[in-house]
Amino acid sequence: ARARVHVRVEQLDQPLAAAKETLQLKRDAVAYDPATSVWNDGLATEASHLAVVHLRRGEFAPALEAVELARRVGAQLALDEGPASKWARQLPQLGTQQGFALAGMGLHAQALQVFDTTLAYWEATERTAANERAWTNAARTGAMVRAGRACSSAALGGTPDTRDQAAAQARHAVAALRTLVASEGHAREAELNAAEALMLLAELLPAERTALRCEALGWLSKANTTTPVAASNALRLRSLKQDGTTP
Repeated sequence: ARARVHVRVEQLDQPLAAAKETLQLKRDAVAYDPATSVWNDGLATEASHLAVVHLRRGEFAPALEAVELARRVGAQLALDEGPASKWARQLPQLGTQQGFALAGMGLHAQALQVFDTTLAYWEATERTAANERAWTNAARTGAMVRAGRACSSAALGGTPDTRDQAAAQARHAVAALRTLVASEGHAREAELNAAEALMLLAELLPAERTALRCEALGWLSKANTTTPVAASNALRLRSLKQDGTTP
């Protein structure tokens, strides 16, 4: 639990070391007693957590390795335990991590396939959310997946229509994130998500690049005031400041 708090506030060196150590312990437990579901559940859970840490650090290859481990183990648990298994519900969520890891490695065709499946899951979850917290999480994650999908689609080239469709998807994502930032009282996580999506959209729309990057700097600066940004968010903030962007 402590390591997950560190991740949320972007203190990433300590949780990386802790996550690697914990994952190895889970691997050892599974090797000792591979039939015990609790060990396999712990292995899948810790692998998923490690993938998040690597993604926050911009380390895409190890993030992909970790999330694929989580998916393999989780899929076996879902098969063994049936529809009641928590992994039957959680497996689609891992597509978020997998998609961004693939995109970060430049594997955009594969990322696009994962994003499509994952986006359908988050849109369905948003429609059927049981409470506001669940709806907010689904809406925010879906918006980020939509932005990631737009960028992978644009990276693959294609016709001008394809690029226009990618830009429209990114606009949709940014509009949703702007609404969520306002509705959540400028929650830091929403501000960081909005800044990331705006910077993605800026690359798709050169004519609006300056305005979009200015808005992204505003969100990052607000988040940085709450708790100093680190890792990939710190790189984004540095990039915006170095090219003379002003909020």
